[in-house]
Amino acid sequence: MISRNAAAASARRHDLAVIGGGIHGAQLALAASQRGLKVLLLEAGDFGSGASGNSLRILHGGLRYLQSADLPRFYESVAERRWHAQSFPELVEPLACLMPLYAQGLKRRSVMRVALAANDWLSSHRNDALEQRLCLPSSGTFGVAETVSRFPQVRQAGLEGSAQWYDYFMRSSERILVETISRACALDAQALNYTRVVALNSVDGRVTGLVAEDLLDGQRHEFQAEHICNCGGSGARALSAAVDRDFRELFVPSLAFNVLFECEPLGPRGLAVAAPEAGAPVYFLCPSPLGIWAGTEHVARPENCTDSTVQESEIAAFMQRINRAIPSANLTLNNVRHVCSGLLPVSRAESVELTGREAIIDHGRRRGLKGLYSATGIKFTTARKVAAKVLDAIVGANVPASAPPTVHAPLSAHTRHLADGASAGQLPDAAVVALVREVAAEEAVTSADDFCLRRTNWIFTARDYGRLRRLAASALMMEAA
Repeated sequence: MISRNAAAASARRHDLAVIGGGIHGAQLALAASQRGLKVLLLEAGDFGSGASGNSLRILHGGLRYLQSADLPRFYESVAERRWHAQSFPELVEPLACLMPLYAQGLKRRSVMRVALAANDWLSSHRNDALEQRLCLPSSGTFGVAETVSRFPQVRQAGLEGSAQWYDYFMRSSERILVETISRACALDAQALNYTRVVALNSVDGRVTGLVAEDLLDGQRHEFQAEHICNCGGSGARALSAAVDRDFRELFVPSLAFNVLFECEPLGPRGLAVAAPEAGAPVYFLCPSPLGIWAGTEHVARPENCTDSTVQESEIAAFMQRINRAIPSANLTLNNVRHVCSGLLPVSRAESVELTGREAIIDHGRRRGLKGLYSATGIKFTTARKVAAKVLDAIVGANVPASAPPTVHAPLSAHTRHLADGASAGQLPDAAVVALVREVAAEEAVTSADDFCLRRTNWIFTARDYGRLRRLAASALMMEAA
């Protein structure tokens, strides 16, 4: 249960205060709690309201890293993909990814055949200890006829064949994030959303805690903490500059967005497609009960950008590239059901080249406040690994866990309906209202958007989303009254 009680949290001393309630902050809170630390998690908005709420929902195993022979990142991605299947078997499922090949550059059937064989061999332990339905099959390539059979809408001009591999698709990345926070709270962590840090407290150059404002009632609270980790994603650099110095490596922003198109599905597989022009980006089109979940589009932004708003012209350009990749798709702006966006770190300003690694700064070792750390990551898949590295930097790698690693812990009793809008849509109005009110009490929900967009996946799976959202808003108004 995520109990939002700032007064109770301020009355105790914490070993670690984590600033940022996205997937990196959530995983750090859980990892620290498993090592027996008393943890406080603070989020200025709602949990997962930043870039973590913009996940494409694919847990990639690292095939892309073979191209650059980055084996450490490959192995890391494979291991973390498998961990998600072990820890959230009800919320992930295998996803076949099919890439049409047009004999361009490295995207040739002969090259991909070798790459996929290496991928399978190097990830030979990918299915260890997994139940059969979650085991990932071997990869392979297909000729033109088999490609057309599997993907009838494929652009056939110049088609050489296709490559197919397997990753996992998160049925609800929202539930994975909230369940992660709930697991930390079950180990005595305390998590507060809508709580903005306004100052750090320190004595003799060492942090002693922080001051934060409850944005719902305007009250300020002091929290004691021996260590503080600033991992608020795109806001981490600004906070670092405010309390210490501007570390540029923490975050140079770019915009990333994904779009849910309500349209005829393109089949049961994920598709990796690119427009026919040279240098066109590869997009993933994931099957959705309502059509296509497509992304990720990356757009350059100035270095001082803090706004993740997507312009209609940017959505249109993205959509047009998909239409050139698959002419029969015929997507229009009328097909757009939902857009998710967030800021991701890039290697240089005004570019879309994502940074290669997480950034972890020990401010004390760099002549700043002792006990203060800052960290930013890139991928949902490897957030747990980043959290482990941060925690090792804070308390040392030799501090053992006092609680067993979280593998397939029970999910919330409500997750069945929260992760399946079709199931929720079959409930009568009174049952939906009761569900909303129970989840609101257990998971610190304050608004209809909190509930519908960040505690459920209903925008992706409920055809009558409007009805469910109206009921959620009504239930929360009744609760407030």
